[in-house]
Amino acid sequence: MIRRNVGFVVAAALMSACNGDIGSAAGPRNSIDGPSVDPAGRGPTGQWPPGFPGYGTAADLVTDGSTGGLTSALDDAACSGGCVIEHSGNVSLTVSSRAGTGEIVVRPPIGQRAEYSLIGDVEIRASNLLFAGFSQASGAIKVTQGSNSGFAWIESAGDSAYLAVFGNNGDIADGFFYEIVYRQYADPGAEDRGGVRASNNGSGTMLVVGSVLTGTVDPPPAHADTLQVYFDPGASGFITIRDSVIWPSWDKALQGHTGKNFDLDNVYIVSASDATALWPGPGSIDFGQPFHTTAAADYRNSTIIGAGHPDEAIRVWDSELYGFPTAIDMGGNTVLTERPPPPPVPTHEELDVIWSP
Repeated sequence: MIRRNVGFVVAAALMSACNGDIGSAAGPRNSIDGPSVDPAGRGPTGQWPPGFPGYGTAADLVTDGSTGGLTSALDDAACSGGCVIEHSGNVSLTVSSRAGTGEIVVRPPIGQRAEYSLIGDVEIRASNLLFAGFSQASGAIKVTQGSNSGFAWIESAGDSAYLAVFGNNGDIADGFFYEIVYRQYADPGAEDRGGVRASNNGSGTMLVVGSVLTGTVDPPPAHADTLQVYFDPGASGFITIRDSVIWPSWDKALQGHTGKNFDLDNVYIVSASDATALWPGPGSIDFGQPFHTTAAADYRNSTIIGAGHPDEAIRVWDSELYGFPTAIDMGGNTVLTERPPPPPVPTHEELDVIWSP
């Protein structure tokens, strides 16, 4: 029933099942009430956003590597019904238009995953658009308008990278983040690792699948949450997390505001209150508040390590709990008497094996 750290074990099986085109056979499940079927595991396993052409699909258009070339390809009529764009260059742009409504994948040349970077804020303001296979050098990867757009197989070892969905001024932003691997926290000016922001009756939803998000080893002086939902009066936001590992940032792992903000399934989450016993980096960090959300949340099939906030309304099904006494027990939970081992953070080489078509 409980799954722990099985992602790399199933990677070879996933690649075989996909016949060299990773992910088409490993899309996400629909959210259901109660325990779900056993998924691929926590963390990167080759999962891929459903409906999009596979990463290994031959390119329909090949750019010259320039920003102008990429913009022209996105607006090309050949991509109106969906296409694969091969871009041998770094990406630093806001995509405010694209041809048609079909699913577009933008990726580097096959075999050159993570050799090209997302630099600065890469912002999507269009629907059905996916950037995949790049590294992240700095700035934010974010979705600010449209639906079913996002990022996959993005790897960052830098200290200035974060992810966000913004539903501002009445806009509805619906973004996803598949297999995002962060090994360090963003710079002090960035505060939170990522999350949903909404204002003026806007709304935002974020889907995080198969990802490993780590907190800070060099905490900034301001508050810092791994993922946060924040919205002004009249706005709303929500985050769904599946098959992932969430380390706390300096302040908290998750924080939401008013309402039901989080839905977790098969997530290994470590509270700031227990992180010093498990942290994979230097042991000199000074964590602040415990893991908590001021909103309601549903956790299923997960491992929760560390104390929670007494005000939270977290319902938990079929999960392992260590030092987490404040949950609303919905049944099937196991209270652990020994702290589980820390979840793994995959290396670049392991990701190459999992993510190579």
